[in-house]
Order: sequence, then C-alpha cells, then structure tokens
Amino acid sequence: MKKIIFTLLMCLLFLFSFSYIPIKEPFDESLYSKAIVAQQQSIVKIGFSNHEPENEDLIETVLTIKELQAWKNPYEQYRSSVIYNTLTSDEKLVYRALEYALVNSYRYTHIDYRIPVSENTVDNIIEYLSLDSPLLEQNLLYSTFSQTAFYYHKAPDGRTVKVRQRGISISVSNFSKELWDKKMLALEEAKKVYESLNTGGTQIELAERLYRYVAQNIVYFSYVNEKNWYKGDLAPFLYDAFINKKTHCDGFSNALALLFSLAGFEHVEKSDCMNVEVGHTWNCVKLDGIWYNCDGTAGEWIPQNSKTMGSGLYFAFGDYMEESIPDHDDRMPDCSQSLYMQPDGFLPSCNDPSFYNIIYNGFAAHQQEWALVVVDEYSESAFRKQLQRLANAYSTSIYFNKIDVKDDKTVLLILSLSIY
Repeated sequence: MKKIIFTLLMCLLFLFSFSYIPIKEPFDESLYSKAIVAQQQSIVKIGFSNHEPENEDLIETVLTIKELQAWKNPYEQYRSSVIYNTLTSDEKLVYRALEYALVNSYRYTHIDYRIPVSENTVDNIIEYLSLDSPLLEQNLLYSTFSQTAFYYHKAPDGRTVKVRQRGISISVSNFSKELWDKKMLALEEAKKVYESLNTGGTQIELAERLYRYVAQNIVYFSYVNEKNWYKGDLAPFLYDAFINKKTHCDGFSNALALLFSLAGFEHVEKSDCMNVEVGHTWNCVKLDGIWYNCDGTAGEWIPQNSKTMGSGLYFAFGDYMEESIPDHDDRMPDCSQSLYMQPDGFLPSCNDPSFYNIIYNGFAAHQQEWALVVVDEYSESAFRKQLQRLANAYSTSIYFNKIDVKDDKTVLLILSLSIY
C-alpha cells in the first residue's frame, strides 16, 4: 500500500513539475520579416539597378544617405564644381547619386520619395551633371517617373526579406558599361595628349595650346546624316574626339573640358540644346581670375600670321559673341570680356555717323589686321559702303564676316587677307 501511495505521489510531482514549463508558440517568420522591413523602410535610401522597370522592378544596390555622402568619386578631379556649388543639399544628393550611377554603369537610379525633389528638378540635375562632367555627353537619353520598387535585404541572422521603396526612378541610357569603357580609353588618350604638349608658361598660354590642339586636330562631323549612327543609339563623343579625331560639337566641348581639368583650370560646359532640335555646346574657362568662353569647333578662325588675334575669334571670347542664351544661364559665370578680340565699338546701326571712324581706328589699332563692331541693326548697303571707304583708305583688300548673335545683335568682323 505504501508503495502504491509513493508511486502516485511521484507521478503527481512529475506532472506538477512539467506544468511550469512554458510552451513556445510556433516561430512566425512573417511577423519577424515585417519588423525588419519596417526598420529598413525607416531609413532613407537611394537605389541603383540595370533592370528594365517595366519587366522587373527590382533594385540591385541601395545606399543610405550617409553611405552616398561618404562615397569618393574616383573621377571627381575631372569634374567641374561650377554648377554643383549652386545646388541645395538635397539637389547635391541627387547629383551625387547620378555620379555614382554613371561611374558604376547603373542605368536606373531610384530616389527615395522622402528626398524633396521634383521630377523636373531631377531632369535639370541630369543636365547639370552633363555640363560639369566631360565624362558625360550632352546627347542624353533619359526619363524620370514615379515608381514603387523593391530590393532584398539580408538580415544579420542570414534571413532575406523583400523591402518596398517608393520614389522617383531615373533612367539614363548613357550610363552603360560599353560607353563607360570607351570613355576610359578616351581618358587615357587625353592624358597622353596633355603630357605631349608644352604645359609650361602662363595659364593663358597653356589654355591657348589646349584650345589649338582640339580646334586643329579634331574634325567636325555631323552624326545626323550617318546611316548607321551607332544603330540609332548613343554616340560616344569623347571617344570619337580623342580616338577617332572626328566628332560633333559635344565631343569638342567634352575634349576641351577634359584637357582643362588635366590643367587644373576651373571650367564648365555650356549648351543651348533645350527646346531645340539641333543645339550647340561650347566651353567656359577661368584664366588668371577672369572667365572666358571657348568654342573648339571654330578652328578655321585661328589665323596663321596674325600678331594681334591670338588664337582667333572663338578663343577666350565674351558673352556678347554667344549666338544664343545658354541653357541654365543663371548658373553660369559671366564672361564680360574677350581676351584678344574685344569689340572696338557697340553701335545702334551701320548708319551711325561714328561707324566709319570706329572701324578705321580699330583697323589701325590692330596693325591693319582686323576690326570688330557689334550693332543692334544691320544694314548691308550701309556696311558695304563703309568697307569700301576703309579699303580705299588703306589700299588693301578687305574681308568681312557677319555673325548673328543673341539679343538680335550682329557682330561684324572686318579682316585683312594678310593674317591668313
């Protein structure tokens, strides 16, 4: 009997002891994943991908703002900061994201919706980067659109969760590995070109040699009529400039900008490509503390025998010689004067009583090589009449060129044959 009671007591104690062991619920992975997702979605991130958004809205790489700000662009030394320095902190963040995409050949950049920039602002920033960086052509094919995309995050314990991100997606076709490889070949060739030139002397002397190289060694070529223009895709203008020595105006401006960077000059590219079918690009460079324009496509304006024209009409010229107002002009430096060819006068018209005296005195001041006048209203008959008087006075043949520039003004360049 005692044995039976003891046995029963032991059984009760055994059962009683197990009643205090907590029973664990089955592991709810979905709840665990939601916590990770919520934590990830609370961090503002910028994403990058090469996936076509219409086929797969998956982001390959994401960076936090701090990670992007800490990133060092290995090619930043070749990029101007002229426009970059005019941006707000949020705009600079998008600018750097696009640089990261360019350098790493990501065609798609996804800007977190909590970064307060509009699609129109993003469009402008893409253009700013193309004007600051000689490694990005101006023939941009890009689009911006709102999108919800996803990326996979690997948790510390090895679990992978899918995180949703909302924002503005930017697609830039120029950010391709094939084009980037060609830019790198062009960069190496540009270094060789720079090292082969005499890099001594003043800033102006060096800038003149760089300008002459581009203007006289690269042939202007229009891709528009080319049957197989990269099969309708993008032209690697910088590559064509330094490797093929034949390119469009974008290639001239990119090549000159890259050489200016190698020389350590402050510079920025200008364009008038917005809202026009065919635009133009040129350069702006700071020499001895003064900003000037340079247009490398104007090699025919470099005289061979002139003692007073320097590198010609389109080297180091003032804004008054621009044929149109540049895009984003409010962010561009003012080029208030020309280095070699400052106008001898600004007049209402060729019929002005002082017109002849200005071109006569200008011709004399420039060793009978040239005179330059800017007029608000051009009259061919009045202009030719005064040119005939000038030719008679100096007993020489006179040539001229009429250039229509911005603000409906006309530049009249009078030349003697001796400078060519």
